[in-house]
Amino acid sequence: MDEATVRQEVMLAFSRVLGCELGEFDNFFDLGGDSQKAVELIETVSERFGIYLEFALLLDCPSPAELSGRVLGKLGRAR
Repeated sequence: MDEATVRQEVMLAFSRVLGCELGEFDNFFDLGGDSQKAVELIETVSERFGIYLEFALLLDCPSPAELSGRVLGKLGRAR
């Protein structure tokens, strides 16, 4: 899967969970994300790409751009 597709899918997940439009560098927590929404987001992204993501990852990668980079890294290792 290419980088643009991964980033688009991750941004869509952020938007659905937060219920708002956002930019690729917007911070999940600055946009009202809380622990319940964080769990929902991590589960959604994990299921979408068939990978395991730890909940705490969102603390280190709170934007769609950062999280999609980690997803791409996991996808690369999964091949």
